[in-house]
Parts: sequence; structure tokens; C-alpha cells
Amino acid sequence: MTTTNWLLKLKESGILTTGQKDGKEFLHLKTPCKIHISEEVTKLLRTTYDPQKELGGMLIAIPKHQNGETFLEVNSVVFVKNVSETPTTTYRPDADEWRAVIKNTFDNKEEKTFPIQFHTHPTHSNNLVNEMLNYVYQANTSEQDQKVSNYGYTVGDLNIILPDCLVICNGKIADKMFVGFYNGLIAPIEFESHRKEEISKAMEKVFE
Repeated sequence: MTTTNWLLKLKESGILTTGQKDGKEFLHLKTPCKIHISEEVTKLLRTTYDPQKELGGMLIAIPKHQNGETFLEVNSVVFVKNVSETPTTTYRPDADEWRAVIKNTFDNKEEKTFPIQFHTHPTHSNNLVNEMLNYVYQANTSEQDQKVSNYGYTVGDLNIILPDCLVICNGKIADKMFVGFYNGLIAPIEFESHRKEEISKAMEKVFE
């Protein structure tokens, strides 16, 4: 089965639907939608996280339709080299690696999967309080993040747009980890409400 036919089959089964963005038609996930990240992937994201520079790559998700809902099971992750000249503030993936991961994911003949692009925001500080505040303030998408999340992929004569993912950990406070999915035509493009809640919690800890 070609990737194009597979995507059309997912549309027929209710996993994908169509939407418009800037006058262009995209296939996107149908809501309600749930995403589960395996314990192995979660551990790998945490241990690989670099608090001093941005990393990124692809979460590889298996799409399913369960109990009337779209369900994505993320069981693997592929890291793609950051070639940005300012990796402390920017994630720019190696273009050849990036295209290869997308192609290999969509063309996988054993089990068709979705590539969901992700990147991290660094939180490093030599001051523990500042690092905690960095964790909170970095838990949001930048203007560039939001812009990139609108690009999507072209598969044959189809366009598909999937949610992007932001991952943030804390360099010294090991139990802190934020994984947020945005855009994909099904989610907000920022995490402002979550960030305000976390700011309130962080300030309470600072005062303590």
C-alpha cells in the first residue's frame, strides 16, 4: 500500500480529516485525540535533554482509532542533529537527516507511522532559583515555533499537518518535565494558560 493510499484509508477510518490553513487544504488528526508516550521514550527524552542547548527530532507515533477517538502511541524517538549557529536559543535540524526520517517513517513497509517533530528549550542556570524560573518561562512556543508548526508535509498530492511537540526538563530538579503538543490544526499554538499556572506554583516555592 502506498503512503498516499494509507493516509486516505486513515481518513476513511476517522483518524484523519481535512481542514484549511491559509487557503490550502490539509489532512490532519481528527478530534478527540489522545497521545500516549511510552515510558521508554519518556525516559530517553529526559536523559538526553541538554539544559544548555536546544535538541530535537521526531517522535514516531502509531495511529489507531479506539472507542471513537483518535489515539497515537509514541513508542520510539529519532534525534536529528541541530546545525544552528546559536543552539542555545534555536533548533535548526540538519535538512538531509530531517527529510530522511520523514521518508523512512511514512515509507515503512512493516508498520506505517506518523513523524511528529519535537524540539527542546534549555533551562540552564548556575542559580537553582533562576533555573526553576527558566523552566517555567521556557514552557511556551516562540514566534518561530508557531510559524514552523504551520508548514506540514507533502505526500504525493496530499498535504498533512501534525501537531508539533515541545519538551522541557530541569537540569537539577529531576522530577520536572513538560511535554506539550501544539497546532496541527487541533490544538492551541501556545501554552500560556499552563505557563501562568506554573509561574504561580514556582513563585510559591521561591517564597518558601
